[in-house]
Amino acid sequence: MCMHMLKVPSEDPYINGQFGVGYTKGLQEGDDPRYVQAISTLKHWDAYSLEDADGFTRHDFDAQVSNFSLADTYWPAFKASVVEGGALGAMCSYNAVNGVPTCASPLLDSVLRGQWNFSGYVTSDTGAVSDIYQKHKYRSSGEGATCAALHDGGCDIDSGGVYHSHLLSGVQQGKCSMDDVKRALRRTLG
Repeated sequence: MCMHMLKVPSEDPYINGQFGVGYTKGLQEGDDPRYVQAISTLKHWDAYSLEDADGFTRHDFDAQVSNFSLADTYWPAFKASVVEGGALGAMCSYNAVNGVPTCASPLLDSVLRGQWNFSGYVTSDTGAVSDIYQKHKYRSSGEGATCAALHDGGCDIDSGGVYHSHLLSGVQQGKCSMDDVKRALRRTLG
């Protein structure tokens, strides 16, 4: 019960945000402000609220969400955790939002980094980058999925094996660049 309470404190966006701020600060801040104690990785970015239903799974689900609902319901907890809590990690989810897999979403990346000034790393959930081409059919190859996640979605780390298998050939094919790779490394190691 206690662990469940930690994962789902409320359905209220404001209360979830305040919980996220406290949880993030509690993990990251220690006795010496020069050092991060541990990095809080916020998940699942974003509109991730389906496991399995009516033939859909979290791997191929496309959440159709209005911009108002994103801003009013889904984003407040993430925003508070980033802006007030100083979270240094975020995890994009398996699903798509309005036709674009979250790990390849320029919209989600621009909100997180552009509007909220998030400076940490973004990691995929395990298998989410492969879902970009295998489940969502958003790109037709591992190279395309890798570069869509890295360049368009700002996904710095692939917790699966797609970057390992396809990043070099994606750069060689011109689908993304070494600048994209260097940016991801700076965000991950910085």
